[in-house]
Amino acid sequence: MANIPNFSTPPEPVYVDTTLTVHNERTLMMRVYSLLSIMLGVTFVGYQEGLAHMAWVNSHPWAMIFAFFMTFILVPTTEYFISPLLSMFMALLFSFVSGFFLSPSILQYTQSHAGMMAVNEALAGTACIFIGLSIYSLLSKRNFHFLHSFLITGLIMGLVGYILNDLWFHMSLLQSVIAGAMSLVFSGLILMDTQRIKENGANSAVMIVTGLYLDIINLFLSLLQILDN
Repeated sequence: MANIPNFSTPPEPVYVDTTLTVHNERTLMMRVYSLLSIMLGVTFVGYQEGLAHMAWVNSHPWAMIFAFFMTFILVPTTEYFISPLLSMFMALLFSFVSGFFLSPSILQYTQSHAGMMAVNEALAGTACIFIGLSIYSLLSKRNFHFLHSFLITGLIMGLVGYILNDLWFHMSLLQSVIAGAMSLVFSGLILMDTQRIKENGANSAVMIVTGLYLDIINLFLSLLQILDN
């Protein structure tokens, strides 16, 4: 006689242990933000070295531009095709070159009428915006990918506006307006890149950290232009 299943007793609930997943996510976040903190620290070291060798920086602008773009290109190249460890080294080298490359511009702001006050306020504003947006992106259930096309369009238009203003218009008000728009763009990119950590951080952590790093640096420069004007 065939066994008749007993439907009167409800099936036992199945419990899924998510502790490992949560642990992995926290570990990934710690690695990402640790690397980001180190990159920002290395940027400051590069900035100090740039100040110490200002004459060389000013006399070799094309060499600095070449080093900046080459190290940036090598970050994803080494991560995808060679080794994440080598990619991490290239990211640190890129952050050093970035600080070295930006030293003349930041020095110019410190010597303007706003002086170090504008630099300190831009640093504080960048830190507050980044921390606030990062917490919101990590805790929010919203998908911020719908911002991608708007942000890329705004980024391109902002770069074109910077070039036109530097070459022809030379209007401080227009520069402030563009800087304000760019600060919104990079704030949106912080939201998107932070969400990418949760989605794909295990596969391309170094490149995502580099994207966040560039968001922070460009947000700082945009706020610095607004405060200086």
